[in-house]
This record gives sequence, C-alpha cells and structure tokens, in this order.
Amino acid sequence: MDRLVTQIRDLIIGRRLPPGTRLGLERDLVNASGLSRPTVREAIQILEQDGLLQVKPGPKGGLIVTGLDATQVVRALGYLLEYEATPPSDFLEARKEIEVTSARLAALNATGDDLAAIAETIVELQATGRVDSVFIVDSSLRFHLAVARASRNQVLLRMTESLIDLVLRSTVRVDFTAELRDQMVRAHQRIFDAIRNHDAEGVARRMRRHLEGFTEYVESTDQSERLKNSRDTSDDLFERLRLTRTQSKV
Repeated sequence: MDRLVTQIRDLIIGRRLPPGTRLGLERDLVNASGLSRPTVREAIQILEQDGLLQVKPGPKGGLIVTGLDATQVVRALGYLLEYEATPPSDFLEARKEIEVTSARLAALNATGDDLAAIAETIVELQATGRVDSVFIVDSSLRFHLAVARASRNQVLLRMTESLIDLVLRSTVRVDFTAELRDQMVRAHQRIFDAIRNHDAEGVARRMRRHLEGFTEYVESTDQSERLKNSRDTSDDLFERLRLTRTQSKV
C-alpha cells in the first residue's frame, strides 16, 4: 500500500499526472497495481487526505488527480503552528529572518513588474488618512508579500504566506497612530529604494530594522498582551479583516 501511495504521489508531483487526469475507477487501479481491493482503497484514502486525488461519483467520475493547492498547504502550516500554541514571539522572529533574506534576494532578482507591485502598496498606504488596523495591516502585509515574490524564491514565498494568517491574528489587534503609519511608509520606501538600487546588504539592514521597530513599538505601548490573545477568531475586527482580504483577491 505504501509503495502504491508513493508511486502515485511521485507521478503527480512530477507532473506526469497533471491535475484533472482521470485514473479510472477503483477496480481499474486494483487491476493495474495487482494489489487487493482493501489495500488500494486505503491508498486512495491516503491520497485523498493529502489533497492529491478526488473520488467523484457518477458515470464520468472515478479517481481524479487534483494536484497540490499551495493555498491549502501554506494555510495548513499556519494551523499547525497555531495548534501547537506557538508563541507569537516565535513566529515574529521567524518572519523577521525569512523576510530579511527575501529582501536581500529581491535586491538581486526583482523585475520591473516586481518593483511596480511593491511601489503600488507604498502609494496606497501613503495616500490614505486612515489609521484603522484593518487597512494598515492589510496594506502592510501586501507590501511584504510583494517583496517576497520579488525574491524569486518559491520556498521563501511560501513560508512568508504561511505566516500571514498568524501575523494578521496578532497585529490586527494593535492600535495604530498616524505617526506610526507614516513611519511605516518611510520604512517601506527605504526598503524599496534599496531593492531598486540592488543594495542587497542595505535592504537586509533596513528590513530588519523595520520589523524590529514594530516589535519595539508594541512593547513600548504595552500592547504585548494583545499579541498573546491573537487566537480569538470570533473577534469582529478580525472577521472584517478576513472579509477585506477575501474581497481584495476577487
């Protein structure tokens, strides 16, 4: 059974079986593998749980390859970290190291389109007069995701994405001021300038200083407890932010 799971998984991950491929019915896989029906059925269940196969009923149904959904995978990592009661300080520290590396690579690899995407998030935050957490956090995280994409490193991008929900759950509860918003705009602009000028070491320093500065702000304003209570998903503010992010992707 394990061998069958591994063989099918390798074929899917290797894209020899692309999403949408129909593998026939359960009995077809029994005949092709030479394994017993219970063994094949168990293998199918494992592949279903991994999100690689879907069993569709009906005459045109059967075993359908679904491939890997990056959104589900990175979200699952976030859920795992939350389930394990990971301290907010841990994922903030991890985020800092990941994003510093992403920024350094962005200075080396960013394309014209990447630079335009980063600049757009800065203009958005700079042009607003708003200080509400929903807007500022969402706008700021779009900036950081744009930098991660500009790194041209898929692993770093996926790791950044996996931390986004956890960052949202914590920072959305922080009170922002117009002064802090303006400081964020200036920090983002300095990071952007360094990326545009291909200053890899300079952008790494600026990104680290920027993320550490936010942590210092939270601590100096005695808002650390809000980060620790970040798992209250029934909070109206968090739900509004979820809705905002969903609508922005439509």
